[in-house]
Amino acid sequence: MKQTRNITVCVSESTYHQARVWAARHRTSISAAVQFLLENLSDVSRAIHYLREEDPNFGAHSRLEP
Repeated sequence: MKQTRNITVCVSESTYHQARVWAARHRTSISAAVQFLLENLSDVSRAIHYLREEDPNFGAHSRLEP
């Protein structure tokens, strides 16, 4: 069995609610979604970079930087 570590993340109530709704719609958990994103961070970063090249306003409301 692969050893895992816990991470605590603080988000706004609105972000938490949006994440719970998204996870429920996709029949997964917030934890599984975050785990996937972290394990695929370089691919996610490349995808965001590509989307920003196509649409400079993509993610304008987000604080994420690839």
